[in-house]
Amino acid sequence: MKIIYNCEQGIESNLALTFGNFDGIHLGHEFTISTLKKVAQERGLPSAILTFEPHPLTVLFNRNNFRLINQERKKELISSYGIDYLYIINFNESFAQVSCDDFISKILIGRYDAKHIIVGESCTFGHKRLGNTLILKKYSETYGYSLIKLEPLVIDGEICSSSSIREHIQKGEIEIASKLLGRPYQVSGVVAKGACRGREIGFPTINILIEDCMIKPKFGTYYARATFSNNNTGWLYGVVNIGMRPTFNDLKKPIVEMHIFDFNEDVYDREVNIQLLKFIRSEKKFHSVDELTKQINYDILKVYQLKTDL
Repeated sequence: MKIIYNCEQGIESNLALTFGNFDGIHLGHEFTISTLKKVAQERGLPSAILTFEPHPLTVLFNRNNFRLINQERKKELISSYGIDYLYIINFNESFAQVSCDDFISKILIGRYDAKHIIVGESCTFGHKRLGNTLILKKYSETYGYSLIKLEPLVIDGEICSSSSIREHIQKGEIEIASKLLGRPYQVSGVVAKGACRGREIGFPTINILIEDCMIKPKFGTYYARATFSNNNTGWLYGVVNIGMRPTFNDLKKPIVEMHIFDFNEDVYDREVNIQLLKFIRSEKKFHSVDELTKQINYDILKVYQLKTDL
């Protein structure tokens, strides 16, 4: 897959194309992407995805703490589907002023020469999000492209969408979120040196910070597994705590701390991917370190039991 940033002209003509934010690359997005690939293959055309960075909500509403995946993870996941081209447009205040008509005529057609456009029925675009599938249909004959409008993907009676996944993550309903994503929900980062409080009380942890742009899962304890970059050891299981460490009250931003079972390697500055498998309990302030230690022991026993049962 070729990744092309902010090009003034597409490098291919006659594209089968879809566009959107694709935050999370969930099963609904997968359905769109698989349809795109099928259309491209049937017509012998290159497939392309057009997306935007940073996320429009950040630019338009200064919104933070909501993204399901960052840009690097989005590129990685889209690449795994075998798409030919990924076009990434820098979304800024100037681009936000592009009308829906101009987005079709100057971007989709003038820049990328889309011949087949695949979108979900809830698609919106252009200044003030005035563009929709009706507008796309209206201009299809004028510009000579075909339009495929996809119905929402429904899983267990719920529409699969980025917003619904965010809600589940913030409620600690991590298993439902993972089902809609089509994979376990993951937090990633570089292992940073912490206060070593876990080691002091007998439960050494790896610590990663949550990027400001990323969604904050419900604060509390999770059953989880982790893997390190350039590591062939596979998945390592353990207990994760996400939150502000209220017993010690020493943090300004939430942190992800994971105690990995039977693990004592130096992994500072290594990239780690942590998949949250099940929510165990909400974050709590304990009256003493001894009380906290007893709870951690209980959490570990519970996770060991879950690991055995699952």
